[in-house]
Amino acid sequence: MRRLVLSTALSDLEAGILKEIPDIDILLDRDIPPAPTLEGKAGQQRLQLTIVDVLKRQSESLLILLEDLHWTSESLEPLKVLLVHIQDLPLLVLGTYRNDESPNLPDKVGDVFQLQLERLDTAAIQTLSASMLGAGGARPEVIELLHRETEGNVFFLVEVVRALAESAGGLNDIGQMTLPRSVFAGGVQEVIRRRLDKVPAAYRPLLNLATVAGRQLDLAILEKTRGDIRLNEWLVTCQDAAILEVREDTWRFSHDKLREALLQHLDEGARPELHRQIAEAIEEIYPDSINYHEALLEHWHQAGNLEREFHYLPSVSKHLVEVQADFQRARDLIERGLNRLPADDRRRIKLLNLLASSSRRIGNYKRAMEQAEEAKALAQQHDDQSELAFSLSTLGTISDHLSEYEAAKAYLQQSLEIHKNIENKLGMANTLNNLGNVFWRQGDYLSAHDCAEQSLALAEESNNTHAIARSFKQLGIVAYSQGNIEQAKLYWHKNLEMVRSLGSQQDMLYVLGNLGILSMGLDNLAEALEYFQQAREIAQSIGDWPNLGLIYVNLGDLKSKMGRFEEARAMFQKSIAIQESINYQPGIVMNLIGLGFIELKMDSTDKAISYFREALSITFSKKIMGHLLQTLVGFAGIYTKQNQTVRAAELLGLVKFHPALSLSPGMSRSWDTIAEEIQETLSLEAFEAAVERGKAFDLDQIVADILADFDENDMSS
Repeated sequence: MRRLVLSTALSDLEAGILKEIPDIDILLDRDIPPAPTLEGKAGQQRLQLTIVDVLKRQSESLLILLEDLHWTSESLEPLKVLLVHIQDLPLLVLGTYRNDESPNLPDKVGDVFQLQLERLDTAAIQTLSASMLGAGGARPEVIELLHRETEGNVFFLVEVVRALAESAGGLNDIGQMTLPRSVFAGGVQEVIRRRLDKVPAAYRPLLNLATVAGRQLDLAILEKTRGDIRLNEWLVTCQDAAILEVREDTWRFSHDKLREALLQHLDEGARPELHRQIAEAIEEIYPDSINYHEALLEHWHQAGNLEREFHYLPSVSKHLVEVQADFQRARDLIERGLNRLPADDRRRIKLLNLLASSSRRIGNYKRAMEQAEEAKALAQQHDDQSELAFSLSTLGTISDHLSEYEAAKAYLQQSLEIHKNIENKLGMANTLNNLGNVFWRQGDYLSAHDCAEQSLALAEESNNTHAIARSFKQLGIVAYSQGNIEQAKLYWHKNLEMVRSLGSQQDMLYVLGNLGILSMGLDNLAEALEYFQQAREIAQSIGDWPNLGLIYVNLGDLKSKMGRFEEARAMFQKSIAIQESINYQPGIVMNLIGLGFIELKMDSTDKAISYFREALSITFSKKIMGHLLQTLVGFAGIYTKQNQTVRAAELLGLVKFHPALSLSPGMSRSWDTIAEEIQETLSLEAFEAAVERGKAFDLDQIVADILADFDENDMSS
């Protein structure tokens, strides 16, 4: 990044975030104020997004090399974030990893091209040997020895050549020496032993501790645990033995095979004590730093200290779920913890609530409901009001996703009341946001806006950036539905600014999806496509199936608007498969409506009727009002095709004057298109009169009439 910093105009905030570059003040020739502090993964993700923004401004081609990805001590999120945007950048990323260590790594990273590097064959060994040893390295007996001893393993090759050089007196003498029948009787284990033999016995305990701590060395921790050993001398000795190396001012083990072998040699009974020493050193050196919570969780787990492990488990799990969106990792840790607790243990409540939240976010609503119900019962048993409110809010949100709106409101109102009683303003803010979403889904935009406004005020009082960002997102959704496009744009860009500072992947997914909808509504189709593609990549990388399904709906709408109907059908079909698998009724309906309008445009009236009828049946039974009205516009189009233009105009009138009508650009455009088609055969005066009559129609009766008109068992009527 140092070279890019020199060639890119950076704001003080960006430069402050990039303070990882130690001499950035000198490079930019100005004092750089520190960026607002963000602990843990949030700070890391903010850094990742800033790096992507810098890369986006580059006009020249770039190459990024990433080595030993299987040893990534942190999450793979930095690479995932980069790959989301790589299609739009003049950038090539090359990464290396060992597939025996991490066979599923490519799946974790995303859509990448894989090139399997096999062991070196005889010809490749000859080329490498000659490059290291000169002409003598090409001697057949040298090649035969190297192949026999290493079987083409590059790590072994280097070690064999190193051993031969020691015996011959130098690299240049290997070609002339009498070669032994075997170099290492014990293969790589002998290589390890030879290196360890160069480390004094007094230095071995600290080396064991460093081995357990991780491939990269934290010198502050080693300084704390070194005892009487002089750390600099220890480092140099281990470096001379080719066990340690320095890369970009960071000490680390010189090869993963080395640390792997050292771990295998460690006595199982000694490991817990080493983990305890490391954990205590971290707690003393980095007190209250969330950056080390996940490492501390693992060290205390390996040390067998259940109390200290559970001290960190809730905060680590919460961060994995709500910020990092690493749902699988969160579930693994939580379930490991739950399996070690008695069924009535109070500590289970928070973990069950977090597990339910994780399950909900990936669309496993049935499991999420079971977990939240278990948390609720346990919270009531222990009179834990805070966690009881959390479980009720989760149950309300799940009910919202399942289109059980009355149940959702009941759960959320109970949660809100508890939060008020215990004066938890942040809990009130989050619950009001969820409640507002239920009102929005039912077409009650005034109540939805009121909830979002109250949520924003409480979030600001709590000084919680995440909750403030969520409130702006919700305010934007309501404004867009009410036709206040500029206001929605303002809210969503405020949301974007905050999400960038937070570094939350799932929140970034929401922002990109909303900005794509906004761009599509303003006819900026290329921009909308870019937003949706970026959102899709994030959804796929974090396993967010509900939102991936919605992104495919948006892509279907976009392709349809472009006139690329076959591509649109494919997007809708992908989406509906996801929505049906998680039983997300609004998502299913959105696809049915999209497919119905495509068939309407293609004059495939029977197919359009089939899609619209199914959508109407679902939206009417579930009271999904916004989509119900959109479906009625589709039926107005059907009546127009059947030359029942008066009835079509009356139906448009019912929609136009209904309080749940969305005034979003998409809805307005659909209404206007059908109205124009009607007026091709109906006078303006007759059209307006029919629209006015529709204002007084009873919605329930009209829906019943339409379902009867287009009975699926008697479509000829």
